[in-house]
Amino acid sequence: MSRAIDKPNIPPESCEHIDRVMELSESLAAETDDEICAGYNSIIKEECELIRTINSQLRVASKFWHDRHKRRRS
Repeated sequence: MSRAIDKPNIPPESCEHIDRVMELSESLAAETDDEICAGYNSIIKEECELIRTINSQLRVASKFWHDRHKRRRS
């Protein structure tokens, strides 16, 4: 008899949230005609794109290891 294993939920895609943060950052930068705000906006956009890339890589790696584990158990 097998026991059910508690599995964590798979989180939803984060791209929509990242896009929203980037939109908000751009809106704030547009409201103030300041080079510092424009610089921060650029940094925020770069960091969000990095987070998007890392999230995508984590999903690919997770699927790889999950599939590999399933093959070994078969």
